[in-house]
Amino acid sequence: MALDSLSIAKLVIYMILAPGATYCLWKHGRRGFLAWFYVQVFCVLRIASGGISLHTSDNQLTSTVVNSIGLSPLMLACAGILHEVVHTCIPDANRLLELTLDINYHGIVALGMVLTIVAVVKLESGADGSFDTMLSLLKAGAGISALAFALLVIWAILTFRRVKNLRSSRKGPQTRPGMILLYGALIVLPFIALRLAYGMAFLLLRVNRPSSAFIRSLAAMTVLEVVPELIITITYLTVGFLSRDIQQQTRIMTREEGTSMVTNVSDKQ
Repeated sequence: MALDSLSIAKLVIYMILAPGATYCLWKHGRRGFLAWFYVQVFCVLRIASGGISLHTSDNQLTSTVVNSIGLSPLMLACAGILHEVVHTCIPDANRLLELTLDINYHGIVALGMVLTIVAVVKLESGADGSFDTMLSLLKAGAGISALAFALLVIWAILTFRRVKNLRSSRKGPQTRPGMILLYGALIVLPFIALRLAYGMAFLLLRVNRPSSAFIRSLAAMTVLEVVPELIITITYLTVGFLSRDIQQQTRIMTREEGTSMVTNVSDKQ
């Protein structure tokens, strides 16, 4: 009964939050597509997992698979926000290099997710294959996900330093929306770490010690999974709403910088 109540709560909450993700996707446009598309995907996944938990409470496999991929969109959304910050606040960034890094990061996250899903499906369904092999596959997926998070932290720190240096030297656009997005990406990192640690512990214990009280604890699920995910999502939507005019402000600042350059050239002549 308590689990059903939690599933209903998640279903209702994310149905309310999903339109906010759609609004941010619309307002941020092409440069912010990666960020807000994945926030939208996460909301849809949580709506789906809530419905599955209510209607197929005896099918733990489906619920486990849906929940195991929930963290990937949150990490990709954070990467998308950093991508938008770079395009907005670092005008001299190497676009080709940034695109290459984005693609590679997506590949790393996807690989970790796929390995985890394959291992979970085979272990839960009792498919043919060595248990040790499937367990190693699960650990590999968890390790790659941890690597993806570490890379995300490094990416966020380097982006913050680059933007801070540009703002200090006044060589970059002084965009308030860009800084709002950057701070939002930094704020969610500890909560992503908490959710990642819980997810890894949950899956490994479910395989090695299925009778563990930890994986059956509703309190642990609420504090270590539901609440961090909700905080991350609300943070994304909050900074997305506060920076909703980022495209307009970027165009204005670009136009002003172009006018200033033309004026300086004219003065020199």
